[in-house]
Amino acid sequence: MKLATLSFLFAATVSMPCTAHLEHIHEPKSQETRLNDLSFDELVEHIAGNKFVTPQPFTHKALSKELAKRTSDDRPISHFWRASMLQRAHHFQPALSTLEHYLTLRPSDANALLLKANIETVLGSFDKALATCLSLATKHSVDLAMVCTLDVKMQSEPLQPIITRLAHSPLREGNSELAYFTQELFATALYFDGQYLAAKQALTPMMGAKLSSSTWLLFADTLLALGQAQQFVEQFSRLKLNIDDIPDALIVRLAHAAPKQWLARAQQRMAHRLADDANNYADALAYYFYHVVDDPITALHWAKQQTHISALKVDTMLYEQIQSELRAQTIN
Repeated sequence: MKLATLSFLFAATVSMPCTAHLEHIHEPKSQETRLNDLSFDELVEHIAGNKFVTPQPFTHKALSKELAKRTSDDRPISHFWRASMLQRAHHFQPALSTLEHYLTLRPSDANALLLKANIETVLGSFDKALATCLSLATKHSVDLAMVCTLDVKMQSEPLQPIITRLAHSPLREGNSELAYFTQELFATALYFDGQYLAAKQALTPMMGAKLSSSTWLLFADTLLALGQAQQFVEQFSRLKLNIDDIPDALIVRLAHAAPKQWLARAQQRMAHRLADDANNYADALAYYFYHVVDDPITALHWAKQQTHISALKVDTMLYEQIQSELRAQTIN
């Protein structure tokens, strides 16, 4: 689901790469002790930036903890940021409850409405998500409502009408965040339809911008489907990230694309998830066990778990793919 890309719109076969890119991956710097010195506005600025896959001075976990400590701050916007951090940590129901409280205080906040539509879609409440999207037409713009609506519909309706509409949409033009989101939505629909080369062509012009994890995930999956894993790894490595800046879902795709370089890092991250909060990262665990360590039985367990917490097409597709493989093995 790509609405997280827009949630702050008004405040945005395996080949081996050379080991030279290893120098661009750093261990996290110990700067998080400075968090308590930040003002609330400075903290919020870091939280907003944390949605992008870029070098960050503070980790998502540290930012979440610091925000949680500041319960004395009663400004309504603090509820929005708490909801956004919960959503990024895959705690969808608590995020939705927090967001609904915020919307009683700020009912026309377009950012919050976009985030609410995102969470409702993840939870499979498509009718509610569509209603939330449509409310943007009167509270912000018809264009934003339309793109939001297409994103929801892509999870449960035929893809071709959505592809056709987006292919001719002028909203994909330019370099605004709405244009990037519309272009990414177009590429996502093409990817789900199996048009991998067309999806890559739609994504390539975007990849020099500051991007969210959803864009990088789509780029990774598209290039892996095309057998161009090395291109993904090399382009991603140019970001010069700390390990803690890389989301789980990207860590496991990097391990799939370049096991010699990334397998140990993925093993460490997944071991940490299995020891703490595994259910909220079932998508990465399912991908890891299926694509990286070739354990489809364990992968099926986590893929099924993911379908319990997410109704997104990408999660359903992986679950069905693993099921189909295991059935074929049983028949043979």
